[in-house]
Amino acid sequence: MSTTEPPGVLDKETSERMRDQLQKITEEAGRYLGPEHRAIAALVQAARELAVATFPKSSGRYAEYTPDE
Repeated sequence: MSTTEPPGVLDKETSERMRDQLQKITEEAGRYLGPEHRAIAALVQAARELAVATFPKSSGRYAEYTPDE
């Protein structure tokens, strides 16, 4: 985590890496447990929670719009 993120949040790169790892675990576990197993739901929820805890990189401003382009 860089010094620009407040405590309790993840930087985007770390969040993406961790969510990719969870995706691989979910896929492998799903082959054994089936997609409806509560462990699969918990892994999916964990990935969502990581996404929520990710510090946004954007400045909070809208991009410039040029209607002619």
